[in-house]
Amino acid sequence: MVKKVNFNCENTVLFLGAGASKPYGLPLGTELKGEIVKYNHEQLDRHLRRNTTEPENAIEEFRKSLRVSMLDTVDEFLSEHAPRMKVGLYLIASIIARLESDNNLFYNGLYKKIFTIFQQGAKTHLKIITLNYDRSLEHFLRTHTSARFPNDTILRDSIEKLIHEILHLHGSLGDIDTIKYGACNTDYNLLDESVKSLRIIPAAGEDTETYRSAREVIKWSQNIIFLGFGYHSAILDLLLSGLKLGDKHFGGTAYHEKQHIKKITGIFAGRGTKISLGNDEDDCLAYLSKIVANKYVKENI
Repeated sequence: MVKKVNFNCENTVLFLGAGASKPYGLPLGTELKGEIVKYNHEQLDRHLRRNTTEPENAIEEFRKSLRVSMLDTVDEFLSEHAPRMKVGLYLIASIIARLESDNNLFYNGLYKKIFTIFQQGAKTHLKIITLNYDRSLEHFLRTHTSARFPNDTILRDSIEKLIHEILHLHGSLGDIDTIKYGACNTDYNLLDESVKSLRIIPAAGEDTETYRSAREVIKWSQNIIFLGFGYHSAILDLLLSGLKLGDKHFGGTAYHEKQHIKKITGIFAGRGTKISLGNDEDDCLAYLSKIVANKYVKENI
């Protein structure tokens, strides 16, 4: 049985992986590789030739090498092909930019549940860390709040604070106030700016400012809840490095991960702690709904 979390009085961080934004049209890591391999890159190719020092056909060569590498993700490929980092990040940014859309965003899914938990009491006890480059959660929170509660300035200010404190562990397409949601899809000058902030998983032993910030958030928290995360060992090594974990509760989804449950629990056991995992059938929304201890958190708005 999963452990309940009282979001209204327990400091909690939601750690979002690609599975959290998958229902909103964004790709998983393996799917992102497939999108790049089949990507129609003519416009981006012209932009790179005119505005960077990348050689002609750099994108086509990248796509071919990625396809035959037989590596599962773009991150893995880039970690072994550092000279191709810029081209890879441009391709990632271009694909994510195309998918920043209102389509399929506004429904009673995970983002609505996060909003409800926050709105009904968790305002000072909730923080969010995400591995995702897109800003779909920020856009949902801001747009939904403005539409549903236009006169509630206290709630809107609280939501804005939450939005600006969301920590994108590997960067994002940019600050949502500076680069509007979906704008990079049609403006390559904005795409140039977006690429500057993107990162891949750091190499073993390499620390970054965002990981240091993430560790401070984890120190603050009582509960660390993983949603749609693949429990990548390199990420967890950096995320939990040097922290005392004995008083922390770890929970997370294990959607379609039945064959990997022992491995996942072993990762945390090796760090002297435990994780309470959801069922194989529970996606992010189902799992989060199950662990909410606040009796009055209902989808009534």
